[in-house]
Amino acid sequence: MLPDETIRRFSREVAEGSQYAWARDAALLAGGVPVYADMRGVLVVFGHGRVMPVSDSNAIRIVEDKRRHTIAYVSAARRFPELRPPP
Repeated sequence: MLPDETIRRFSREVAEGSQYAWARDAALLAGGVPVYADMRGVLVVFGHGRVMPVSDSNAIRIVEDKRRHTIAYVSAARRFPELRPPP
């Protein structure tokens, strides 16, 4: 679990500097770190370890699908090494 200030910093970095509109929009809306997008929405990682998708309807809900969790964590670890789980 990362401190909230670290997640907020990453979220701000994405909101202000991402080349992708989906990432900027999701960071501003959810306040977490958007790490992956597909047809079902944008996966956003939060400091407490939760993964939540943001859909076109701007609905935010907890991800229950373990595959989506894995996709989010792998994507997060590639872009933000600090989000990697401890060994």
